Amino acid sequence: MVILKDCAAWTAPLTYGKDANTILNTVMDVSERQDDVKEEITRFHEALAAGSIENARISLGKLITVLGEDDPEVVGAEMALALETME
Repeated sequence: MVILKDCAAWTAPLTYGKDANTILNTVMDVSERQDDVKEEITRFHEALAAGSIENARISLGKLITVLGEDDPEVVGAEMALALETME
């Protein structure tokens, strides 16, 4: 595999047997998540840490809309919110 970057071509490290996310992250230098999604994940965790449950729920709703309910980050956030609101 040859990578074109900054008007130069270079040979990528071996990629055989690696999953697509690993190739995107390490070889093609692409983030796994878009910046706005990463920021919303951060907002969720900051709201939860501050005890702002309503803001955490709002952030979680936005994440569900973008990522879907079965995304591992969403599932983890739902669990963290559930644990935080247990009485």
